[in-house]
Amino acid sequence: MYKRRIEDILQTWLDNPSHKPLVVKGVRQCGKTSSVVDFARRHFKHVVYLDFREHPDYKKFFTPNLEVDAIIMRITAAMPSR
Repeated sequence: MYKRRIEDILQTWLDNPSHKPLVVKGVRQCGKTSSVVDFARRHFKHVVYLDFREHPDYKKFFTPNLEVDAIIMRITAAMPSR
């Protein structure tokens, strides 16, 4: 995979100790997902990729609340081997 401009943006985001959640927008099939997943796998010990188009039922992980610990618990219970 060749280096894209998004690499520098993602690195700047990661280096900011008070970074907020990241939203990546752009035209279809320009490499957004590949870039973010590759970056995440290189910089984080645990990475979970949820494809809501392929698995719309994944929305259940975010109900009844949006508490991070509860979301992680629901994902872990549903996908223990991942």
